Amino acid sequence: MKTVGAYVVVIYSGTPYVLVHKRSKRIRHGGKICAPGGSIDRHERAVDAAVRELKEESGLVVSASSARVLGTTGTHTNYMWVDKTFPALGRPS
Repeated sequence: MKTVGAYVVVIYSGTPYVLVHKRSKRIRHGGKICAPGGSIDRHERAVDAAVRELKEESGLVVSASSARVLGTTGTHTNYMWVDKTFPALGRPS
């Protein structure tokens, strides 16, 4: 089964931040810090899966046309978004 990771770089006040989240302890690899991601459904392209997973796991909505491929392997596809128009984000803690 192929998977996809949605790696997001947010430019906030001229400083780049990488979006990550802490996985629920109820799922595989629970408690780990990672980028949003998941399985690619049979009917969708990898980029569409990345956009869907990003929305499901972070609430951020981006367009597939804003994605840039970073790299691929046999089972995993990585994407990155760079967007200066994200809503204001809190400072990292």
